[in-house]
Amino acid sequence: MTATPEHLRGKTDRRRRGERRDREWVGVGDLLVAQVASGAPLGLVLRRLGLTAAAVTARRRRDPGFAQRLDDALMASRDPDLAHGTHGGWRAGCRCPECREHHAAHRD
Repeated sequence: MTATPEHLRGKTDRRRRGERRDREWVGVGDLLVAQVASGAPLGLVLRRLGLTAAAVTARRRRDPGFAQRLDDALMASRDPDLAHGTHGGWRAGCRCPECREHHAAHRD
């Protein structure tokens, strides 16, 4: 077996880390989406599954299909009594696409 050239080692390591992350998410993403779709608050589901919001955000960026399924679940289970796309919606714990978008636009 030949040694990996120095300039390619970083790419190989990143690929392996990415593959490991993908293996770790098998089933977890579906469970997360199912629990959110059933009405459980996202924060509670993250704690139950031992996930961080940062890990889910990173997964959303890498997997558009997962991002869409999670957004669909968040939209289906969101509280109809909240004013979505406002500071109040975000402060009440809603993480639907409208509330996330508003929060991102007003973070600074």
